[in-house]
Amino acid sequence: DLPPWYMPMALMLRAEALAKAGDPEGALETAQNLISLGPAGAPYLAALASRAEGLAMQALGQHEAASSCFARAHERFVSLEMPLEAARSLLEQATLASVSRPQSGRR
Repeated sequence: DLPPWYMPMALMLRAEALAKAGDPEGALETAQNLISLGPAGAPYLAALASRAEGLAMQALGQHEAASSCFARAHERFVSLEMPLEAARSLLEQATLASVSRPQSGRR
């Protein structure tokens, strides 16, 4: 018997891999699959889905949307008292900000 957290984490890893491999549409579909694993509004699934959606939006070049998704994921993980996941969401948001910001003065 698999532990109950196995499927959400497996789907999150899948979304991350798809986004980084150049398949943001697959990552978005996986985010929707995360939501469908539980009852409407399940906080943990919503937090994971927000993070997955952020990764997909980032891969699509939609940086503002991605940043909003990462911020939403962070808030949800904080409310769930999951500091590691909250920190990962902040790190992704900060990394996104550093690569999407114009690099004036650099050559």
